[in-house]
Amino acid sequence: MAVIHSPNAFMDRLNRLCMKLALTDEQYEALSLQAARELKENRPLYKVKVISLALLGYGYITLVVATLVGLAVLTFWLLLRAHFAVAGVKLVFILLLPLWFIAKSLWVKMPEPDGIQVTRKDAPELFELLDELSAKLKTKVDKVLIDSSFNAAVVQIPRLGMLGFYQNFLLLGVPLMLTQQPEQFKAVLAHEMGHLSNQHSKSSTWIYNLRGQWSKLLATIGGAGDFAFAIFLLFFSWFSPRFSAYSQAMARAHELEADASAVAITGAQSFTASMLRLPIYSHFLGEVFWPDIKKLIKVNATPPDDVFFRLRDATAQFTPDPAKMEKALTQSLTEVGSGADSHPPMQVRLLQGQFSPVLRLSTGNESGDDEHSHPSLKERLLVANFTPVLSTRKNQGSLYLPEELFSEITGRINEGDSAADAYLDRWLTSALTLLSEKWQMENDEGWRAEYQIMETAREGLLKLEEKAANEPLTLQEKKLKAFFVNQIDDEAAELAAYREILASHPQEADIRMHLGMLLLKENLDQGMIHIKSALSVRPSLVHDAAPVVVPLLKESGQLQEAERIEQQLADYYKEADLARKERNSVNGESILEPHGLDEEDVEYLQSFFSQLPTILEVYAVRKFVRYLPDCPYLVLGLTMKTKNKGAAGVQESVAMAQAIIQHLQIRYEFCVSVFDPYTAKLKKNILSMDDSLIYKR
Repeated sequence: MAVIHSPNAFMDRLNRLCMKLALTDEQYEALSLQAARELKENRPLYKVKVISLALLGYGYITLVVATLVGLAVLTFWLLLRAHFAVAGVKLVFILLLPLWFIAKSLWVKMPEPDGIQVTRKDAPELFELLDELSAKLKTKVDKVLIDSSFNAAVVQIPRLGMLGFYQNFLLLGVPLMLTQQPEQFKAVLAHEMGHLSNQHSKSSTWIYNLRGQWSKLLATIGGAGDFAFAIFLLFFSWFSPRFSAYSQAMARAHELEADASAVAITGAQSFTASMLRLPIYSHFLGEVFWPDIKKLIKVNATPPDDVFFRLRDATAQFTPDPAKMEKALTQSLTEVGSGADSHPPMQVRLLQGQFSPVLRLSTGNESGDDEHSHPSLKERLLVANFTPVLSTRKNQGSLYLPEELFSEITGRINEGDSAADAYLDRWLTSALTLLSEKWQMENDEGWRAEYQIMETAREGLLKLEEKAANEPLTLQEKKLKAFFVNQIDDEAAELAAYREILASHPQEADIRMHLGMLLLKENLDQGMIHIKSALSVRPSLVHDAAPVVVPLLKESGQLQEAERIEQQLADYYKEADLARKERNSVNGESILEPHGLDEEDVEYLQSFFSQLPTILEVYAVRKFVRYLPDCPYLVLGLTMKTKNKGAAGVQESVAMAQAIIQHLQIRYEFCVSVFDPYTAKLKKNILSMDDSLIYKR
């Protein structure tokens, strides 16, 4: 029996091939930027090219169908002439059977968006607004849903699979509605419904919808895990990302067109105020409100049943802190975006011609006493280094916010004055109740598990502290103590635990990485000292560090260091790909090493395999690896008794190996080999290793 690395070897190989056919992030962005240039330089030619590319997808499907039908007809005709009509019918049936799978894949039923439906009876004010916008934009919405997201969106679900006939869903995030004034949220709705507007060209709308549908089809086919889908999975793995990247430019153009629809209906100031409130309240929700809710796990065994009522109260009491608001706005308005973004950066969306009456450029000549005088905060919001990107006049100076707009984005939304109050009105209490119940139900299992982990951590920490009072703790016990403190979420104690370990074991890279990540919150430079030290010992830790460290380095202006970490991450991904290929080749020629498991690991494995009566012996070794050597790869060799002989026995062994891979939880990557004549040399090499036998029934 071959060595089992994953539960489905065929799909594993197929997925690896699909990954090769797809685009890397760099290739995707390059193609998207190329398309943006073509759209700008020659829009008609760009549209011809993107429509041709879209038709290629349909052409491939048509070709496969026509080929199968043609083969079926030809086969039947030849057998009919040879007087084998019955056999012909059977063969035709076999050839036409894949058409069922093709129809099944094309008629993929896209699930409706998750949310709570709002009816006209529930919220008449909301539907009056939607009627107004529908008339102005010449479109319609079929269903309106509310959810818990800080977002609003339109989703089109095809009733006839890839053939279209769309149903339009409007998703409204109640957290967003609670943080916007009514006129601001009207601009949000006008933007979203602008995507559905019949005022857009039919071909552009078709492309806009199709780019999402191809991606959904690829995801659905990829998740099917069926051999019959392989021919489509391979093609769409190549086609879908290329179509998505090339049509990305049109998607960004659609965003600007939808913005223009919103500005035409609500005015530039309401639209701009709505946009500028987003980063302010996004920071509040992500950094303050939801972390405070999660802290309740320390004291409550079950999640709160009123979380969205708490959210309403919190947003009504929130007044932006000037320093945090400046940071949030500055970050949003300095982002230049990339070719992989489906939305243009905020600076592009706000600084178009029609917005100039709202966002103006100061020439630097205004007197501090005239109408253009601003408090220092507003002068700092958008500073001079924006001007190379944002300037629209010959006299470059600082971009500033007029007094009225500044007040609109920074003013508190008192209880009863939000868009949620205005448009959901009397139904708002019911909406908050339904969302709170839904949130509680969705988070109940995870919340209870985390609470239990904290309780276990408290008990374990108490035992270790009692032991430490009488005798020194071992390194593993100190690590366990730090782990328990981390589970309890006590940062001061966690820092102390990490420093205690590093005082006697300075080469513990994972501990140094944890310490550095904690210190980042208070002092970037101090945190980076420890992170760099950890990466010098275990380069693979860059995978955990980069997502946190790189944005902080860029924000602090340390661009060169950020680029160095990004390059280190790119190098890691390349090595990780080579490491995966190296680890997927275990045989009699592999170089083996002692397993290196500690006593706790061995005890766990013995306990696990003792529950499997057919397992007789378990051997453990490591495969010597050149790539990512700090991430060991364990090889588990098993002898087992099977009920069957021959092919059935092999199938039984494979099933056991797959079950072990699915359920065994250890800290190392591993593969399983059930010893048989096909793995005789591997077995001989494993048995020759000292201490390789870790379990015997």
